[in-house]
Amino acid sequence: MPELADLIGRSALSPTDLGHLDLEDAFRNRFLAQGTDENRSLEESVGRAWEVLLTLPRSHLGMIPANQLDSHAARQDEEPT
Repeated sequence: MPELADLIGRSALSPTDLGHLDLEDAFRNRFLAQGTDENRSLEESVGRAWEVLLTLPRSHLGMIPANQLDSHAARQDEEPT
């Protein structure tokens, strides 16, 4: 997808395509990126995975029960930035 954005430009992408680019950026920057001196717990990794997943619209997360989405979205809203 990033190659397509480079080829045709972000402005030519659909909102869905842009959302997937945002997901990829969040996945790389929030989940995969971990410094060699960072000792991330499993709980923090799972929290970051939810944070990344919730960058997508709910309409794309139909296989996840609404109560789980609500619970994790509420936790994300409570965390200080």
